[in-house]
Amino acid sequence: MLSFMHVHIIALRYFTETVRKKSMRQAAEALNIAPSAVNRQILKLEEQLRCKLFNRLADGVQLTSAGEILYHYARNMERDLERAIGQIDDLRGLKLGHIRLAAEDGIAKDFLPSVLRDFHRKYDRVTISLEVTTGPEIIGRVESGEVDIGLAMGSGHQSTVLTSASIDVPLGIIMHTDHPLAGRSTLTEADLANELMIERSEIKDDVVGFHSRLKPSSVRRQFINTNASDVLTTLVKTGLGIGMRSPVGILSDLERKQLVFVKQMDLKRKASLNVYTNAQQTGDVSTSVILQYIRSALPEFEQRINHIVNSIQEAHEASAASHSSH
Repeated sequence: MLSFMHVHIIALRYFTETVRKKSMRQAAEALNIAPSAVNRQILKLEEQLRCKLFNRLADGVQLTSAGEILYHYARNMERDLERAIGQIDDLRGLKLGHIRLAAEDGIAKDFLPSVLRDFHRKYDRVTISLEVTTGPEIIGRVESGEVDIGLAMGSGHQSTVLTSASIDVPLGIIMHTDHPLAGRSTLTEADLANELMIERSEIKDDVVGFHSRLKPSSVRRQFINTNASDVLTTLVKTGLGIGMRSPVGILSDLERKQLVFVKQMDLKRKASLNVYTNAQQTGDVSTSVILQYIRSALPEFEQRINHIVNSIQEAHEASAASHSSH
């Protein structure tokens, strides 16, 4: 069977114009070409398809049944082609668009600025709104269509929310540089039994989970609870306690050695940075383009996180080895 793709697009253009004008001569006038050229292309189509497309009449042409079928698909193809060309034009100039993003504060601080900078350099006519909120709120806004793309830690369970991209992120304990545990390369639940914990609401279940598995008599009951990771970080910096979180949002603090991050090796919960989109909404061209920017930037961001965390761990292991040798 002849593939539809083998039919020349010019021949289809002449064919559809002839259908609209009901005359090869009038189609030729509209196309500003010779009538013989229209007739030649339609004869070529009929030869390729092995059937007549028109009944030639004295005053014009009339579609055959085969011609009706071809015209239906050719008209749809024209519409799709026009839409594709329009989107390519938009992509080239990005004349359209306002992009609605939502992200957790750490992601907005450490990951998105470089992505938005690179995007703006090429597409400076696209406007962006960025809402900073919690993970559950972000997933809800993506599901309702209030935002085009959401970036959050964790996982969404709504059927209409797609995880369009994801990277693994370590979880661990952050502490003041002078903290007694700051020189450790890894920590376990038992190491934290007598520590004053500063909790973040979103990971409260994990904190309660590992404390519930320890002996109650060995666990201090004085906890500070906050719904903001930045506040948790500030409280840790003042030496009020230690906190559980990912390194996302404090990478600069870790690089400047203003905080210490130590992996906790026996956490059951694994963290990931996820990019969420709505499965029922395609979005415009600008949204598709920035989504590609985000996806492309994630692997390098994951490498940066792992490099910083592993460098801290290696430094602690080297320090411990040095002390043991003395």
